[in-house]
Amino acid sequence: MSELLTDTIAQAVLAQDTRETPLARVRFNLPDGQVLRYVNNNEPIEGSDGTYAVAPFEVSLPADTDDGDNGVTMRVDNIDHEVSRTIRAQEGIPTAEIEVVMAAAPATPFVGPYQLQVQQATTDELSIELDMGAEEDFLNQSIPAQSVTPSNSPGYWGAA
Repeated sequence: MSELLTDTIAQAVLAQDTRETPLARVRFNLPDGQVLRYVNNNEPIEGSDGTYAVAPFEVSLPADTDDGDNGVTMRVDNIDHEVSRTIRAQEGIPTAEIEVVMAAAPATPFVGPYQLQVQQATTDELSIELDMGAEEDFLNQSIPAQSVTPSNSPGYWGAA
């Protein structure tokens, strides 16, 4: 994961008025082999891996701390229902790569890629909310994964 903060990017982010615009882009890798690419912009952009279509969305990236939550929430406008229909039709779990690029250099990400797995999706008439996280969320799994009871673990309870 790169976090390339050049002088130009730092000035663009901190300036009150600038021509440089940071753009969030997302690439969904679907289980059936489809790849959906979207950019939060008013016109499509060319990335090194293909064309990113226009889609209004908001992404809340994880905090850059050791103890921060690594979950990402993405809210996508569901105006034409294409994204929700495509995600519902999948027989498996889609993955996503989120990057932030500058409009002047859309092929070079300066934040990301965050490689995530879609863990939950909720939809309504106007939007889709995707909760994404690490592919294997082992920190939130119960240990042991199954319940230990006298019927399934007799040796643990002293019964033979």
